Amino acid sequence: MKVQIITLFIAFILLSGFYEKSGASLDSRDIKWIVKLSMPFSMDAGCVVKQTHDEGYIAVVVSAKIFTIHHTSCILQIIKLDEEGKREWEKSYTTRYFDENVDLCITNDERYVILARKDNEMFMVKLDTNGNEMWNKTYPINASIISFIQCEDNKFLFTAKVNDSYYMLIKTDENGNEIWRKNYTYRTIVAKLKDGYIIAESPTIYTRNYTILAKYNWDDELLWIKKLYGITDISGVGGTEDFFAFKPHSFFKFDKEGHLEWKKEVNDFSIFSCILCMDGGFLLAGASYIRGKGIASILKLDEKGNEEWKKMYLLPRYSIGNGFLLYELFFTDSVETNDGFVMMAQRMASPNALFVKIPAFFIVLILASFWKTDVFLMKISP
Repeated sequence: MKVQIITLFIAFILLSGFYEKSGASLDSRDIKWIVKLSMPFSMDAGCVVKQTHDEGYIAVVVSAKIFTIHHTSCILQIIKLDEEGKREWEKSYTTRYFDENVDLCITNDERYVILARKDNEMFMVKLDTNGNEMWNKTYPINASIISFIQCEDNKFLFTAKVNDSYYMLIKTDENGNEIWRKNYTYRTIVAKLKDGYIIAESPTIYTRNYTILAKYNWDDELLWIKKLYGITDISGVGGTEDFFAFKPHSFFKFDKEGHLEWKKEVNDFSIFSCILCMDGGFLLAGASYIRGKGIASILKLDEKGNEEWKKMYLLPRYSIGNGFLLYELFFTDSVETNDGFVMMAQRMASPNALFVKIPAFFIVLILASFWKTDVFLMKISP
């Protein structure tokens, strides 16, 4: 038995090294810099990244401490970085619980407004360019954030999920005071367009077979409404005049009147986020799956939906201990720059299958994987 354990242990290390080396050779030459945003001994979630007016970046990460004495075990980190990925400042809020569905607006006056679910309520805070708090608001609604925009008149709109059949759209003034709210039955997303905003109400379970799109101007007047039969489970919307929508394995392009122009299926790719690129194309960010493990991937489409290229990335886990854990990596958000893209990556450890039949090793690996779930920003120039 002792010999078998030693043999399995050596095989595990060798296989882990091979997996890592083969992953590092995928597209690592494209990586210009990497910065780690996660905290030690915590479960970290990469929420959002945006480019700031000074060509730097602002990122939001939620970290849940594994070891804690008090009830304040969850930390919301707002991190400002320069264009090379170096930290300039960070602001943190600590409480019992933060939902990982956090969103961020860079406001018309070049400040930062963060919207999150904090404990059993929603929380909005505005920071100046140095990370100092200007104001904060709480809303006594136990709901998870879905989408968040600032309107042309400086007001805010956001959508949130209370439960599987109760969603809401809330409008506030520029200081976060609620003006009105509307209730919806299905998952509801708001997206900012050039001349107004669009609402997508899409079922996530099979109770109806269509999504409703509704376009409004900035005075909240309905311009048009469309039913998209056969399209459900929309998870994101964006655009300028024309717009797009996506779900985990499908991408849809619409004209400015809401007519479907084309559709792209990506069955070997899970879409976590999408942005409209400067050249009129689209960057889909998420993960591809090889042998059951997620590999962070980006897929570039042209303006007609034709695939231009696809890149996959793996990162080493630690400088010490690479033989003990394998991991999955996926992109949660992205920003286009003048010379490439900045990606938010989340890495999750997963025990090697060789140890499933050896409970002692398996338990240690499970615990270790919980201790370190990492979040990174990485600049790539494909």
